Amino acid sequence: MSFSDFKYPNPIRTRYGSENYGSFIHNWVKVGKKAKESTKAVASNLHFDHQCQHCEKASINHSLERLLGYPWIEEKVRKGSLSLHGGYYDFINCTFEKWTVDYGESRGKKEGSGIAVKNRSVW
Repeated sequence: MSFSDFKYPNPIRTRYGSENYGSFIHNWVKVGKKAKESTKAVASNLHFDHQCQHCEKASINHSLERLLGYPWIEEKVRKGSLSLHGGYYDFINCTFEKWTVDYGESRGKKEGSGIAVKNRSVW
């Protein structure tokens, strides 16, 4: 039985229209393109599994960087009333890695060159 066997409309097609169905997926997937490109640039010599892990973490950091592009979020982070955290669960080793955006260090970096992190810990 597939989703189309149900009597309810497909929520993606309902929201985005059947002609835009592919663009929904395209827009969702292209978010990781920057992470893929940065991984190829700095980690292409690593084993493929490690490249994937690097790309996954880079994608998280790019998402955190995009959050700082919203003025109301950036203002709260700058004032210290909001902290942005990244997290990565490694299913193979059953570990969780957490880090915090270092706003002061991130602002000193060249635009688009990523974010600085602090308080990295692994459980």
